[in-house]
Amino acid sequence: MANAARGEVDLDIPHDTDPDKAQHYTLFLSTNAICEMQARTKQTYGQILRSIEDLDYTNFRELVWAALKRYHTRQFPNVEKVGDLIDDATRWRVQTVLVQLFLLNMPPKAEEAQPEVGPGRPMAAPDGTGNGSTSMPVPTV
Repeated sequence: MANAARGEVDLDIPHDTDPDKAQHYTLFLSTNAICEMQARTKQTYGQILRSIEDLDYTNFRELVWAALKRYHTRQFPNVEKVGDLIDDATRWRVQTVLVQLFLLNMPPKAEEAQPEVGPGRPMAAPDGTGNGSTSMPVPTV
């Protein structure tokens, strides 16, 4: 079962007649898997993603292989096995899961970004205090 908090998604491939024979995979794009993919393809991650937008299925298969590496290396020792998986699952289903993977791992939008005050951040000074304050002390009686 994928852990969304860790950036993982599930790829489930139902069996035509027997639900007990359904296949389940957890996809995660680790830094090491991305680096290995870049070394194999001699392309940057951005170039790979742009080529997939242009329907480059060689790079699509490479990306799926990278996403399977953390949990399914033994099941997919080579990229040809990944191509078989894509065919069994259908390209549409795998593309949908990859989109979920990208969306889950996108940086937060500006309005969702970390607050300026909070754990690990300095507290904001309250208004009217500090060296630049124009407030005057109240005399005691």
